[in-house]
Amino acid sequence: MLDKDVALKAAGLSSTELADCVSVLWRLHEAEESGILDPNANCLRPLRKILSIHLHKTYSHLPQKSAIDESERRRAEKDRKRERRQRQLEADKRFQENSQLRASRLAKLQALEEEDAGMLKGQLRIPDGPSMEATCEGAEGEGGADEVEQEYCRQQACYICKVRFSERHHFYSHLCPACASLNFEKRNQARDLSGRTALVTGARVKIGFQVATKLLRMGARVLATTRFPQDARKRYMAEPDAEQWLDRLQIIGADFRFLAGVEAMCLQLRRREQYLDIIVNNACQTIRRPAAYYAHLLHEEAQPYPSLTRGPLLQLESSLAESLADEALSLPPSGMGSSAALSQLLVLEEDRLKEEAVALPAGARDVNGQQLDLRSTNSWLLKLGEVETPEAVEVFCINAMAPFILNSRLRPLLESSPHPDRYVVNVSAMEGKFYRYKQPTHPHTNMAKAALNMMTRTSAEDMAMSSGIYMNSVDTGWINDENPLPTAQRIAESHQFQTPIDEVDAAARILDPVLGGMEAVASGYVMGRRPRKGAGVEERDSGPMWGCFLKDYKPTEW
Repeated sequence: MLDKDVALKAAGLSSTELADCVSVLWRLHEAEESGILDPNANCLRPLRKILSIHLHKTYSHLPQKSAIDESERRRAEKDRKRERRQRQLEADKRFQENSQLRASRLAKLQALEEEDAGMLKGQLRIPDGPSMEATCEGAEGEGGADEVEQEYCRQQACYICKVRFSERHHFYSHLCPACASLNFEKRNQARDLSGRTALVTGARVKIGFQVATKLLRMGARVLATTRFPQDARKRYMAEPDAEQWLDRLQIIGADFRFLAGVEAMCLQLRRREQYLDIIVNNACQTIRRPAAYYAHLLHEEAQPYPSLTRGPLLQLESSLAESLADEALSLPPSGMGSSAALSQLLVLEEDRLKEEAVALPAGARDVNGQQLDLRSTNSWLLKLGEVETPEAVEVFCINAMAPFILNSRLRPLLESSPHPDRYVVNVSAMEGKFYRYKQPTHPHTNMAKAALNMMTRTSAEDMAMSSGIYMNSVDTGWINDENPLPTAQRIAESHQFQTPIDEVDAAARILDPVLGGMEAVASGYVMGRRPRKGAGVEERDSGPMWGCFLKDYKPTEW
C-alpha cells in the first residue's frame, strides 16, 4: 500500500473520496471561469471557509505576495542607496583630487613618470612632497570662488580637530573650514627677519629645506647643515628666486652621527660667527638607509666646491671628522668632503650590499629627487629585539645628542645677539609623547624624541629667564607615510591616500613660535617680564612662548 493511502486511511478517508473532492473543486473552478457560478455566492461560503483554513495551515510558512513585494522593494532601495553612495564617493574623490595640495602632488608624480620616458616604468612611487603653488591669492585662482563654495556629498573628518565637515577648501582636502583657514594663513605667514642669523640642521631636503628657504625669503641669514653640501647647493640654486637670497646662505657639511664632528662644528661656528638668533634642530633619522642609498650623490660631492653666488660652502675643517672619514671602509675619492664620505661608512651588514641586493634601482628617483627605496621592510617596522645597536646609537646621536650639543655649545652665540629675543626650536614628533598610545615598533626613534622633549622641558625655563632664549618642541604634523614604499604605494592606490599636509606646512609649524614671539616683542612686550609657559596657554599678550610642546600651533601634553 502506498504511503498516501496509509495516511488517508489513518484520517478515515479513501483515495476515491480524495479524487472525488479534487474533481468537484475542478468543476467549481471551471464554472467560475465560464461565469456560470459566482465564486462569492453564499452557497459556496462553507467551502470557502474550510478551504481558507486548509490553505492557511498549508502555506503559512511560505512568503506571501505582499511579503515578497516588500522584500524586493527593500532590496531595490538598498541597491539605490549603494549606487547613490558610490556616486557620492566618486564625486568627493574628484573634489579631493582637485584641491591644490593633492593636485600638485599628482601633477609632479605624473611629470616625473613622463620624464622617465618609460625607462623606469612600473617603479613604485607615491604622490608626495610639498606644493609650491599655494599663495594667499590661491582661493581666487583656478577654480574660483564657485569651486570653493561647493560642498562634499558626504561629511569628512578633519585631520586636526576630528570634527565632521562638508565645506570644501581650495587647498586642503581633509581640514575643516576653521582648521584650513588657520593653516593656510600660517602657511603664508612672514615677518621681516633682516639682520637675524639662523642655524638650520638637516636642511638639504624636505622640511629642513622649506624652513631654510622660508627664513631666507624673510630676509634672514641662514647656516644650513647637511651631509651632502653639493647636492644641497644645487637644490637651493634651482629655486626660481634664488638670486634674491643666495648671498645670505651658507651650507655646512656635517654628519651628526659623529659627535666629535658636531663639537668641532660648534667650535668653528663660535670662532667664525658673531651671533645667532635662531637654532632649528631639524636633523633627524627615522628610517635608516643603507650606504648604497646615497651612492648617486658621491660623484658630485667629490667635485671642488664652487661658491654659492656670494655665500660659500663651508666644509668643516675638523681633524677629528677628517680622521673618521679616512678610516671609513670603501671610501670614494679623497677629494670628497668628510661628511659625504662618512655616509659610506660600513656600520650595519646592509651597508655592504650592492644597490640591486637592497632594492635600490639605479637612476630611480622619487618626487623629492631622492633614491627610490623598494625594500619591503625598514626601521619603522622594527620592534625592540630587531633594532641593531649601531642604528639605535645613530638615532640617539642625530635626534637627541646633536641638539643637546648645539643648544649648549652655541648658547654664547645666542646670548651675543643684538636682538633681545632669541629662539631654539627642537623639531619633535608625536612618537616622543608619553600621553599617547604606542605601537610596539620603532622604539628607538620614540625614545630619542622623548629625550629631545625632556631637554626642552628641563632647560627652557633657565634659558628664557636668564638669557631671553625661548626654547620649544614642535610636532611637524603628518607629512610622510613612513611605511616601506611597496606598502605605502598599495595604501595610496587602494584608498587614494595622501598625507593631509606637506613640508611647507611643517616648516610653518616649526617657525610659528619664532614668528609669534617676534610679534609679541614688536607689540610692546617688555623683556624681563615672565613669558608664557606650559600647555594650555592661550594669551597672545604675555610674550614669546617657551617650554611648550606645540602641535597644530597649540601647546599640547608632554
